[in-house]
Amino acid sequence: MRRSLFGPVLPLSGTPLPAGRFYAPEALTPLAWTAPYRDLSPAARLSYNQLHALYINEQIAWFELTLAGFVDAVAPLLPRQADLRNFAEQERRHAAGFHAFNARREPGLSLVAAPSLVRWTARWPRLLPFWIPVILLLEERAVHFAESVLAESSELDPDFVACHARHLEEEADHLELDAYLLHQFWCRQPLAVRRCNAWLFEMAVRQALLFPRRSALRVIGVWRQRHPEAAGVDWRRELKALEENREFRRSVYSPEVCPRTFALLGALPEFNSVLEWLCR
Repeated sequence: MRRSLFGPVLPLSGTPLPAGRFYAPEALTPLAWTAPYRDLSPAARLSYNQLHALYINEQIAWFELTLAGFVDAVAPLLPRQADLRNFAEQERRHAAGFHAFNARREPGLSLVAAPSLVRWTARWPRLLPFWIPVILLLEERAVHFAESVLAESSELDPDFVACHARHLEEEADHLELDAYLLHQFWCRQPLAVRRCNAWLFEMAVRQALLFPRRSALRVIGVWRQRHPEAAGVDWRRELKALEENREFRRSVYSPEVCPRTFALLGALPEFNSVLEWLCR
């Protein structure tokens, strides 16, 4: 059997989401935090878990390609150009691995709803350096996700585990370069630029990163078509209620999940508002 950077390349199957194990720990999926989820059949829960995990893969891949473009744009402005270019190349390789896994399990399925304009903003690091705190937050969150998957690896799909184990090997090293970008680029920008971009970062966290409503509803839409038993619940309302669930919010982004990011951003007053909101 051929192998890729992210594990064995499995033969394509015409059956969507092969029956078997969960891909991710249930606590890492939002509907698992809702009351109606507990009444679902095991088959419906398995299907939702796998679909949401495929969405997580696609989300990580989308952001890693976007962040690679940002790093390409900022590298010529900083001394460690070779390290930064290697960083960007690794991000592209990671994205290819996640796309390959998803294509093997669900050919043609796309679950991330993100406008192309968002990726365009990464081309302008001097004007829009808000991607630096985004990089910090998402990289550390991805490390937490991978570590959580590995902690329950005996109960999960082995190929999904292998995919995130390989990602973790290089991603942990990226945290040092993330901090470098913050200190060597963000902190040297004019205060007005930092304040404006801290506000953009906060909007990104509130509207897209913590509660990606459009993508979450796309996942649920595919899932409900496959499991009519889920059609009788207003999942949009359930997702909305999670916005006020402090424990859920802290399971996604918090000092416990992303301690390095919260420490680094907490030292800069322009981030006080978003950090206080996340910790409320």
